[in-house]
Amino acid sequence: MLRSASGVRAHLQVDVTVAGEKFMTAQAGAFRSRRPSSFPDLETRLLPDALSTSQAELAKGVDALLLGLYPAVFPKAPDLSDLLALLLAKREYDEPMDDDSEGAEMLPFKVYVDPFPEETSKSVQAWLNRKFDIGGSWKLDELLALAEDDGLSAIERQCVVYMLYRSYPDSENLFKGFRAEADGSFSSDVAAGDNLRFDPLEDR
Repeated sequence: MLRSASGVRAHLQVDVTVAGEKFMTAQAGAFRSRRPSSFPDLETRLLPDALSTSQAELAKGVDALLLGLYPAVFPKAPDLSDLLALLLAKREYDEPMDDDSEGAEMLPFKVYVDPFPEETSKSVQAWLNRKFDIGGSWKLDELLALAEDDGLSAIERQCVVYMLYRSYPDSENLFKGFRAEADGSFSSDVAAGDNLRFDPLEDR
């Protein structure tokens, strides 16, 4: 064991001693000038020769050229049935762990109650439909002023603003014959924000 350890130490000492010399030799070899190869140059020989060759001559070497473009061993592609089996495989259910060290908890799903009663929504929508049936363009602040003149309560006027804002996108529009566009801003005792203008579609 002593002789073996001594031999290993001697080898390590030799390797460390000649490491610098080997490194310098390798660096000098890396920057040594290379001899020109015997292969023809692509730009000065191959491309001009290929352009000057007839199509019949090029067609003779197509098979050899195509074989040279592909690897000798083709990569294996999975069978279609294997792919379908992989896609249809169901993931196994992971059993819940008993470790509660993180203290995470599941938040209960919160159901938001509709701020306006159903009867209020129906009456407000009927009131708005009567206004829109008159025709012409309507603005949100004008409808709010008319609602106050007609004696609608504060909650009903808030419902008016809610329904008009809801009808701003075409996909949620409650008044199919009209299209809404932003037109300035408004402020009232029940709401404030961007004003909306509803124009009949036939006027566009």
